[in-house]
Amino acid sequence: MTRRDYGLSDNMRLTKQRRVILDILRNTDTHPTADWVYAKARRQIKNLSLGTVYRNLGILTREGLVQKLELGFGQARYDGRTDGHIHIVCDKCGIIKEMMQPEKFAEINEIQDKSGFQINHVAMEIHGICPKCKADGKE
Repeated sequence: MTRRDYGLSDNMRLTKQRRVILDILRNTDTHPTADWVYAKARRQIKNLSLGTVYRNLGILTREGLVQKLELGFGQARYDGRTDGHIHIVCDKCGIIKEMMQPEKFAEINEIQDKSGFQINHVAMEIHGICPKCKADGKE
């Protein structure tokens, strides 16, 4: 795959580390921590450091190729999907599910027009108790 296939801007290099990290994040729906990404990436790049993973996650987040989710459970989570979707978070166990609701994001253009802002990113999260925690009495 080329750098354009990964969505990289013209001034951003597609290093092996970035390619591996992006592939890992785009092929999981678990919203992993940096430590989890590091463990997976080490299988492909033996001499990879955790610092390199954190540094590249920061760069990829700033470039809009990855979403960083800070949900109040300690470590940040990362999402390889940057399209319009909603995160539903269980406040008990921390599980994160995604819902596609494109009609909710259609209103963003109207908000942009009325506010005069150029909107670059929209994040929507809903917090509650998942069915498993409800069934286990963790309400």
